[in-house]
Amino acid sequence: MPFVSWITRAFFCFCLMPGGPAAAAGDLDPTYASQGFARLTGASTSGPQALVVLPNGSTVFASSRPTTTHDIVVGALNREGHPDTRFAAGGLLTITSAGTLYRPLLRYDARTDKTLLAASDFRNGAYHLLLCRIRQDGTLDPTFSTAGYTSQTGCVSIPPPAFAATGILVAGFQPLADGRILVGGSAYNFAANSFRAFEGRVTPLDVNPAETPAINDVPNLSDVYINAVAFDPPMGDVYFAGLQRFASGDSALIAVRLGVSNIESYLYNANNVANGTEEARAITFAGVSDIYVAGTIETAGGKSDCMAFRLNRNMQPNFSFGPGSNGRRTVRFNGAALDSASCEAVMTDAQGGVYVAGRVGLNGDQTYESAVAKLTTGGDFAAGFGLNGVARPAGGSNPARSERALAIGLHLGRVILAGPSELATGATPETTDMVLARLTHADVIFDNGFN
Repeated sequence: MPFVSWITRAFFCFCLMPGGPAAAAGDLDPTYASQGFARLTGASTSGPQALVVLPNGSTVFASSRPTTTHDIVVGALNREGHPDTRFAAGGLLTITSAGTLYRPLLRYDARTDKTLLAASDFRNGAYHLLLCRIRQDGTLDPTFSTAGYTSQTGCVSIPPPAFAATGILVAGFQPLADGRILVGGSAYNFAANSFRAFEGRVTPLDVNPAETPAINDVPNLSDVYINAVAFDPPMGDVYFAGLQRFASGDSALIAVRLGVSNIESYLYNANNVANGTEEARAITFAGVSDIYVAGTIETAGGKSDCMAFRLNRNMQPNFSFGPGSNGRRTVRFNGAALDSASCEAVMTDAQGGVYVAGRVGLNGDQTYESAVAKLTTGGDFAAGFGLNGVARPAGGSNPARSERALAIGLHLGRVILAGPSELATGATPETTDMVLARLTHADVIFDNGFN
């Protein structure tokens, strides 16, 4: 599928200085996609919802597309932010199924030098686990399959186990050095109106043709919906993040470590609103001891705040993080009092920076802007990044559209954001674009050759 239209834009101004334009850390990077912002129009998608940066500098992104069949499209940008002609001839790979596909996830598989995609595949009345392997030329790998389950070219669809009668919804996965693939997410039983956590392992045929996938129920994790999963293979730990429901109708943000021999969890219930919603949207770990969680917390008047948490591996708050010495920091992305903030992604860099990405409301939540905050390990907003530690690539200059960051990564040491951009009024799949933006990582002056 060819790109219908790629447009690049920048929402910041710079002044000419000796040697070229200047950009501060957190500004759009003028060396990327002709001023830092790449836009794909005409694909009728709701993303990108996932991205992964390959060793060759390409950024692969994926989005579900709410057509009649809900397929998934996958594309790639080269290191300069333009369509990568090595991937699907600079166009889009379309992944279809006999069912309906939702929420793609991406990971790079170093063993095969290929990209793995996971998604939820609704067919025959239940959610299956879909796994695909994509070659660097943007085609599905026909050698990818797993024992015991039917597959299509380059993909395998794994039905749910008995304990999840209505299906399994994948929220995270991780390829291992031995070729096996760890998976995790929510197990759903419609008849019982219940969600619980699952984890498992899928073995490709080229690793062990006799080993069938194993999908396991996580004990003592019922009435939870999992939004994100992170894995620590050397320790054998799996980390879950989501929300837990209570019989009262209330809910709480939950983060869980599933260890080899024990389960430990952290709950946060702000109770800003009676039976309000607090849920973790993303989780990652840094170094050997730190867990970072990003969540959205409901507040009065139908509003919300983004909140970042720092936990230790016993799932207890790190009290050196946050202004209240309680292990958490509210992140409002410099929004006004009447505007909401929510977060969808979290990551760390090698220097200890913590990045939380999502969206912030404008004019009483009439529209939204994509936003990212950089925090220190102590939970302070990082000096020298954006405005008071917050970068908002659109800078309030595009009120006709609502944008949000659903995925975040590091590209050549710089933050890259991906998400949808839709008309603020009358949004439809046809009027929703895919956007990727790269930010500068330090105060720099670019020369006239943009090197």
